[in-house]
Amino acid sequence: HACSFNFYLSIINGIGDWCNYSSKLHYVGQLWLAQRKHFLSTASVERKFLYQIFGYDYDNIPVTVWNWGRWDFFWLVNHPKELSTLQNNFDNWIDEFRRGLFFPRFRNNYDTTDSYITIIDFDGLDLRSLLSEDVITVILQLFSKLQGVAGGIAYGFILNANHITEQVISMAKPFAGNFLERMEVFGTKSEKWIPNLLKTIPRNQLPPAYGGNVDFEPVVTCNFI
Repeated sequence: HACSFNFYLSIINGIGDWCNYSSKLHYVGQLWLAQRKHFLSTASVERKFLYQIFGYDYDNIPVTVWNWGRWDFFWLVNHPKELSTLQNNFDNWIDEFRRGLFFPRFRNNYDTTDSYITIIDFDGLDLRSLLSEDVITVILQLFSKLQGVAGGIAYGFILNANHITEQVISMAKPFAGNFLERMEVFGTKSEKWIPNLLKTIPRNQLPPAYGGNVDFEPVVTCNFI
């Protein structure tokens, strides 16, 4: 596994700090085990693994979004066929980007750049995912893949990173250092990161949860499964 024992132990220790007392961690672990069968049996039709282009910043650079917090990683790692489909589609996206084929499909009349902005949002990522070494391994693999297109990032944001997620990001640095050094990491308080988004991205290019307009519609939405 890409996630070594020491790395995984650091996650467990981080969860303990976050919960402030070990009994709560024990409760969460027991709840996770008790509900595991239910989560594995839920129909996949309810799950989406979305990648979106929201719009464009003030310099007309496309704003892309990975809402990893809404990806059901725990379900995914227990469904090898769907996991393989997602990984293949992710690899195809990387390949199309490198060959300059992806963004030209969606360019507006003023877009002439080959760079892009990326937002990775961890809002909604639950403890049962972060307690799984397989899930952490998949997230590290995705960061590693994004390293391959780090040169095209103008700038980016990682949003809603709690204490545990920050440790996962630290674990990814050996695999995705160039990518992560271009990303600004924010916690779970939107009042702190929304003003930063609005400095470079017009309000009408963002949904309400990101400080944007209620009538917002993304330029494109892709489902990786």
